[in-house]
Amino acid sequence: MKWGACAPVLSAGWMRTSGCAYIETGFLGVAQLEAARFAEAVEVLEGCGLRAEAMNGFLPGEFQLLQMDFGSRTQTAPLRAFLQKGFARAERVGCTVVAFGSAKARRRPEGMTREESFARLLPFLRLAGDLALAHGMRLAVEPLRSAECNTLNTVAEGLALVRAAAHPGVAVLADMYHMCENGEDFSVLRQADALLHHCHIGCPGTRKYPMPADGYDYKPFFAALQSIGYTGRISVEAGQINGPEDLGISIAYLRGLSGAEPGLQ
Repeated sequence: MKWGACAPVLSAGWMRTSGCAYIETGFLGVAQLEAARFAEAVEVLEGCGLRAEAMNGFLPGEFQLLQMDFGSRTQTAPLRAFLQKGFARAERVGCTVVAFGSAKARRRPEGMTREESFARLLPFLRLAGDLALAHGMRLAVEPLRSAECNTLNTVAEGLALVRAAAHPGVAVLADMYHMCENGEDFSVLRQADALLHHCHIGCPGTRKYPMPADGYDYKPFFAALQSIGYTGRISVEAGQINGPEDLGISIAYLRGLSGAEPGLQ
C-alpha cells in the first residue's frame, strides 16, 4: 500500500519527513489558483520530491449535477471548461485519481428519489470519466456520511453506481471514517475487487489522525482490503491532534497495522 495525506498543495514541503509517498490535495483549489500561484505549487512539489497523486474537493457547489441537462452543451459548458482546466493542471502535478465527494454539487433536491438521482449522475460520470482518462487518471466515487450528503452514502451504493456507469475511467473510493459513521460493514469491500481504486482513513468519531492510543481497532478495515489484494493508495484524511509532527506517528502506526514493511511506501 502507498501512504499519503490530505493537505493544501503548498504544504507539501513538511510532508515528506512524515513518511508520505504522495500528497492528496484539492482539485477545486488547484483549478482556481492564479497562474503564478499554480507555478509556485508546482515548484513546491518538485522541490520536496512529492507528487499530488490524488485529489479531493472536486466540484464547487454551484454545479448542481442533479439538476443539469447533460444533453445541452450550452448548459454544461461552464462545467466542461472547469473540468478541462482542472484535469490539465492535475495531470501537471502527477495526479492519478480524483475523489468525487462534492456533497453540495450532488445533493438531491426535495422530491427527487434516490433512484432518479443515481440515473442523473450517470451522464456526469461518463463525461468526467472521459476527461479523467484523457489526462491519465480515474475518477473515484466517494460515498459520504449521511450527515454531509443525502446522495451516495455507502460503498455498496457507490459500487452499484460505478457498475451502472460501466466506464473505465470511473471507480469507487472507500473512506473508513464515512463507512463507520454510516454503520457500513467493511465486508462490503470484498465485493469491490478491482473497482476499488482509492481509500481514505481517519479516526471514527473524532476525524483526527489515527493514533496508537485512540481506542479504535483499525485491523478489520485492513483485513478487508487484504482479502481483495488491495495494494493502492491510502490517504490520511483527518485533522491534526497536537501538530503536523503527529502525521509521521500516524502513518507509521497504520503501516504496521496494514502489514506493510516499515520501509514500504
